[in-house]
Amino acid sequence: MKLFNKKVSVIFISLILIFNISVQAFAYTDLQVKTATTDISNVIQTTIKNPTVSDIGGEWAVLAVSKTDTGIPKEYKDKYLSNLKTTLVNNKGVLSSVKYTEYARAALTVSALGIDPSNVYSYDLISKLTDYNSVIKQGINGAIWALIALDEFKYNVSDTKKAEIESVKQKYIDYILSLQHYDGGFSLYPDKKIKSDPDITAMVLQAFSKHQGIVKVSISTISALNYLSRTQNSNGCFYSNNVENAESSAQVIMALLKLNIPFSDKRFVKNNNTVVDGLFRFYVKGKGFKHTTKDASVSQMSTEQGFLALTYL
Repeated sequence: MKLFNKKVSVIFISLILIFNISVQAFAYTDLQVKTATTDISNVIQTTIKNPTVSDIGGEWAVLAVSKTDTGIPKEYKDKYLSNLKTTLVNNKGVLSSVKYTEYARAALTVSALGIDPSNVYSYDLISKLTDYNSVIKQGINGAIWALIALDEFKYNVSDTKKAEIESVKQKYIDYILSLQHYDGGFSLYPDKKIKSDPDITAMVLQAFSKHQGIVKVSISTISALNYLSRTQNSNGCFYSNNVENAESSAQVIMALLKLNIPFSDKRFVKNNNTVVDGLFRFYVKGKGFKHTTKDASVSQMSTEQGFLALTYL
């Protein structure tokens, strides 16, 4: 009887997530999104000519370019892989001793490039991500990206290794769930009473997207989505650290798409503005994305995250 109720709960929660009532919304057209994606891909490859192992000017740029309709040029791919090899060899496989998101980011990128992350020039990035205690030293961010990267790991491994990966993924899920704030969202800080952050909340939803069959995850997801809906501005944007910015919209876009939630979902349409409309407020044709609309110039981080979000559309 308990098993039956659990299954019913999962189905009911999934229906709430996917089939929420939609309203008419005026997001950018597919053609405008495609044109902007091509534009920024050219900008990225022009401004980041030698992508390396870095959270800016590195993996996110390479990953986004690889996800475009035209794919990643061989020369661009080879430059990144050459720099990754040099970094791994020079540091004997150590990308960081404190930020294990470095391993997750690299694992996600090489996977997208068709390379087994458990054997990158004889170095195993996956084993780093199954080191639970080391990963969570970075806090929730470490757990989020380790879970995302492990979910993308599709290569053949032994049954023992598969069991190890599944076990640690569950530990990350439990760890993240334990950090949900009272307002339904998440932040970098463990104090549940403080205000949540849209960026981190959206990243959690991306990590939870492949685990909706777990009742606790589905319930947590609904609370997090409600938090994001409440905090979305009338122009479709979000505030993070009291600043309306492009990165927050980009992360929410990726979260919604991974959860198969349409932008016309009434929870994420404010004054006829969707999250996509919000992101495009920061777009500068031929240059990229600004961090805030008041900035005089574009931001490399904003451009890379905004670009990656566009490749999901």
